[in-house]
Amino acid sequence: MTVQEKVKELCKERGIAVYKLEDACGLSRGSVAKWSKHSPHLDSLAKVAAYLEVPLNTLTDYVQTDVQPLPYYLNDETKEIANAVYSSSDLRILFDNSRKMKPEDLKVLIAMQEAILRKEKND
Repeated sequence: MTVQEKVKELCKERGIAVYKLEDACGLSRGSVAKWSKHSPHLDSLAKVAAYLEVPLNTLTDYVQTDVQPLPYYLNDETKEIANAVYSSSDLRILFDNSRKMKPEDLKVLIAMQEAILRKEKND
């Protein structure tokens, strides 16, 4: 199975559109499709593996031994807030963008979403 096929399969299993994975990983649209003909850069593969939360060697035969995985979250505070957001079905819509946000920006979005939810309950 090629890298492209593995990525597409993992996306399908997780209900993620390939273009959303490309956007989240900072890849240009159609990058994954090109991987059927050209080998992707290792840093691109590492971003995809981190996003899909799989070891790098799941995508390729390369065995990662001395490379630290890329951090998924900007920092620990963002990670804690994002995990709290993910735990709430009402706030989960914010989760996809939360990993790259500064904590103060994420807190503003959460407050806005909570205000919208309160308004909807009162209407």
